Amino acid sequence: MTFINGPNKTNQNKKVEKAFLAQAAKLISDEAGYVDWYIVLNMFMFGNLLEEVPRLISSQNFGDPDYSSNVLYTLELAYEIDAKRTLAMIVYILKDSGVKEETINKYPAIKAILKNREIEDLSQLFPEVSYTLTETKYLNITEYPDDFYKDLVELINKCYIYGIYPAVYVFSRKLLENLLIDVLRKKYGMENIELFF
Repeated sequence: MTFINGPNKTNQNKKVEKAFLAQAAKLISDEAGYVDWYIVLNMFMFGNLLEEVPRLISSQNFGDPDYSSNVLYTLELAYEIDAKRTLAMIVYILKDSGVKEETINKYPAIKAILKNREIEDLSQLFPEVSYTLTETKYLNITEYPDDFYKDLVELINKCYIYGIYPAVYVFSRKLLENLLIDVLRKKYGMENIELFF
């Protein structure tokens, strides 16, 4: 079973894909714990979907019953844009949250897709998001002026290890911008603050 975009999809393919996305949404909402959707969607270049599904984050934060539906709708929209990136994002979420293979095996469509692709474990699905890509850190910083910078550097290194290089550049820029603002604040205080934003 391969994922086909366009008019050549068979009804069977569409049904399996829909079942896969529904089961992935259920698995993520039930088993993955807290997912930082803002970061994850931007890492995989789906950041604009937050505007399409505005309740995704709030339904997760408040434990609302429509969280699973919002996850499904987000995955469907992402899948229409780029199936491969969506599958990579799902794998990333499952690996990042530590969902075990035994749990995944309870979801037949997910298991079938992994089996039909002749994949023995999740790390083989998309090597570009595998933990085994590299253990080299992009930034090797040991002292931080603030926990914000520590978290941001960890995020940059995580993106680099997963091979999500566009996110590395975006978050590196954010790091540099915030460092520059902190330096300017220290030098000039809060006078003319609009100059450094």
